[in-house]
Amino acid sequence: MNGGEISRTPPRVGEAERRVVDTFVAWLEERGWCTWREVNHLDVLAERGGDGIRAEAKSHSGENSGIDVDTAFGQLLRAS
Repeated sequence: MNGGEISRTPPRVGEAERRVVDTFVAWLEERGWCTWREVNHLDVLAERGGDGIRAEAKSHSGENSGIDVDTAFGQLLRAS
């Protein structure tokens, strides 16, 4: 971004997912969660006080959005 202009170029899919993961991990860690990335096909694994979170980030990818959702469910179920 130059001179305070807002970029109108959509982020690449991997970049968009990375930003979501970075933001989510920071949010979890601020609240006392221990986090790990890229564990057993998951983007985020977090634990705190015996509780656990498994997260998979997906960004909008146009016509393939339905497939991306199916993939996310598969990755979450595989890691359970």
